[in-house]
Amino acid sequence: SAFLLNRSSDLLKTRKMRFRLPAAFHINFQAAPKPKGCLKTIPPQQPNNQETPMTFAYFSILIFALFNSLCSLLAKKSARLLDAEANREPRRHRAQASGKAARLFAAEQNGYEMLPLYAAAVIIAHATGEAAQSTVNTLSAAFLLLRAAYIWAYAQDKAALRSNIWYGCLMCIVALFIAAC
Repeated sequence: SAFLLNRSSDLLKTRKMRFRLPAAFHINFQAAPKPKGCLKTIPPQQPNNQETPMTFAYFSILIFALFNSLCSLLAKKSARLLDAEANREPRRHRAQASGKAARLFAAEQNGYEMLPLYAAAVIIAHATGEAAQSTVNTLSAAFLLLRAAYIWAYAQDKAALRSNIWYGCLMCIVALFIAAC
């Protein structure tokens, strides 16, 4: 076991269980050298009563989520699935979709896959306080514009262009993480 028990005579004297950590688990309480680069020591912040403003970058997370709903709506319109009957079993109709409707459904799915990563990048860029707000907003606007272009390229079946735009979206996310350093 990782913990070694002290001698039994010590236990009988104190009537308390005491554990001794192996040398590998000893904690050094001396000040650690300050890390360089992205990994910085962040001092604890005192709670303040100021409200956090709703920035464009935060709002862009909602806009991006709505892009996915727009993809679904356009796909259903393209496949003529906007009637009540099609709404009873939407997954069955989605599986049977072809052409532009299938591509728009795929764009919607890709949006749901990328949403958590984008939201994390925006929140972390804000939380660290290292990135200028204008940088975070600019990268968020670029991401949304690229995402709109991605949906268009997916719907028009322009595979090479779509892939390049997807990498542009990914680079915006990476830039948000780098800006947070």
